[in-house]
Amino acid sequence: MTFLQLAMTWIVPGALAVSSYVHARLRMPITSVVQGLFFVIGTALAIGQTNMLLSLA
Repeated sequence: MTFLQLAMTWIVPGALAVSSYVHARLRMPITSVVQGLFFVIGTALAIGQTNMLLSLA
């Protein structure tokens, strides 16, 4: 597994999720709760995708 694959799977989505969560928390606290739930779901999907990519290698 290359660094580029790991970055596309974890680093880029993680940075975007944290950025949007902080922005929502500053402006709309209730929205940040919903985004927190999406972050948890996205993390679970990213773990599944990583396992899938590792099984293909």
